[in-house]
Amino acid sequence: MSPHSKVRRIRVLIADDHPVTRDGLAALLGRRPDFEVMGEACNGEQAVSMASSLQPDVILMDLRMPVLDGFAAIEQIVRSHPNAGILVMSTYDGDEDVRRALRAGARGYLLKDSSREQVWEAVRAVFSGGNAISPSLVPQMAAALTQPELTRRELEVLRCLSRGESNKAIAL
Repeated sequence: MSPHSKVRRIRVLIADDHPVTRDGLAALLGRRPDFEVMGEACNGEQAVSMASSLQPDVILMDLRMPVLDGFAAIEQIVRSHPNAGILVMSTYDGDEDVRRALRAGARGYLLKDSSREQVWEAVRAVFSGGNAISPSLVPQMAAALTQPELTRRELEVLRCLSRGESNKAIAL
């Protein structure tokens, strides 16, 4: 490849309410010639607006942000841009957060303790139309997939418990 040829850079939007995290991700991506940080959003509402105006290839999205959380921001972005490449970056490793983010339309979920190589590869995977999950989350996600669904009666018992009904009343 000649030094004058243009390489298509992956355009990234970073959405996180912590300035140090945004700065760190921007610096991490800036080390690579194949990434371009287009903007930084400090809340979910700003992420939605910037995603629409900047049309990034990949959005790195935190889940816990002010004004509009990451889950709602993902849903709004995907509603208007169904092919948006959203990669969640979170400290939360609960399988419900992972499932909820993926159901909202994220194509990947990385923990913030991921290595720089894992971040680079995940961004590339999402850009290419694939998915990316933190390797440490795979065992718990696989275990969740093998858990049986609750029966109708088990769900009924849980609803009764949530209403504060007694064991005697639930047993009837």
